[in-house]
Amino acid sequence: MKIQSLLVILLGMSLLTPSWATKHIVMSSGFNFVPADLNVTVGDTIVFDIGGTHNAVEVSQATYDARGTASNGGFSVPFGGGEVVITEAKTYYYVCTPHAALDMVGTIVATEAEQELDPNVFVADLSGSNEALPVLSGGSGTVTATLDGTTLTVEGSFAGLSSDFNSEIGAHIHLGYAGQNGGVVFPLSVNLGEDNRSGSFGAADNVFTLDAGQIASLRARQMYINIHSVDHPSGEIRGQLLQDADAYYSTNLFGSNEVPSIISGAAGALALEVIGDSLFVSGAFSGLEGDLATDIGGGGHLHLGMAGENGGVELPLTVTLDEDSRSGIFTVADNAFELTADQKMMLANRMLYANLHSTAVRPGEIRGQVRGQADAVFRAHLSGSNEAPPVTTAANGELVFELNGNTLT
Repeated sequence: MKIQSLLVILLGMSLLTPSWATKHIVMSSGFNFVPADLNVTVGDTIVFDIGGTHNAVEVSQATYDARGTASNGGFSVPFGGGEVVITEAKTYYYVCTPHAALDMVGTIVATEAEQELDPNVFVADLSGSNEALPVLSGGSGTVTATLDGTTLTVEGSFAGLSSDFNSEIGAHIHLGYAGQNGGVVFPLSVNLGEDNRSGSFGAADNVFTLDAGQIASLRARQMYINIHSVDHPSGEIRGQLLQDADAYYSTNLFGSNEVPSIISGAAGALALEVIGDSLFVSGAFSGLEGDLATDIGGGGHLHLGMAGENGGVELPLTVTLDEDSRSGIFTVADNAFELTADQKMMLANRMLYANLHSTAVRPGEIRGQVRGQADAVFRAHLSGSNEAPPVTTAANGELVFELNGNTLT
């Protein structure tokens, strides 16, 4: 009875090896591999403990389906057993050559290991929609900044600027939250492409020493990358340096996004990161026509609703107001949330919007639909007046389009 209990335990167990891989045991029972089908991660080890009358030889899928025995040149475990280290993400098919016709076969489905998020890595997705104010540009890029102690190493690339890179101004790390422009912290060294509209940032050429205040600003999401072009000397594509995360979202805040639209000179933006089940929000706004209406649940919220519709508050936002009470920032320290599965689904399906209420426009003065990172963002306001010829109707709506490469969502 003890031997049978031990066998049951062994058949289903995976033995952990130090930090980087897992050992899985495949045994034999009669003319069967147990388990016959196994899901593993690249780097794992398969231990075949299959007795002296069985082997395990990797074959092609066609040979596996035909219960053939011809090796495809892959792994070959000798009679009695052995170990196989999985080195590639794919489906491995194998058979016991003496007993393949008796269905003694197996599969191993290997996938790449999930990369652990690194709190010392910061990523900036570059696009014109991230500029403050947004710029319509086909340019895009990605920059990664890695912090090691007080040393920041920056690398990445960009392409597709609408005009030549502005060498007189260049590219920089700036100080400022999403939706906010700020001064240069560090100039970046760019290796320009032959077209003068693309380039790269080499790690060896972009190493900086940060002081304590600069490290605090980086961790607070208060630094951004800005690429300046001839036609857009203030910046054509930009990206906020955000902590390594599972997913990124953003939104631009304007009066024209309200339902119904309003005229306001105010503007802002938010950057959102999802790390596991946690949401971190940062950003800035300025220029409200009235003071922030803090009596309405603090004045800022994430609401449930698609573009073109109004909905209830899903998450309250905490605003740090400037002295004028019409501008302010959102810090990650004050705007961290634990999300439910439904709320993560809302984010993924673009069902949340940010709304800021003011004393001038209490239902909301500036608003923005929370969307994924995109190379370009377009909006369509639906009304009868846009028909050809115009139509008198009270109906209205809004659509938001995200363009990434050749994919429109």
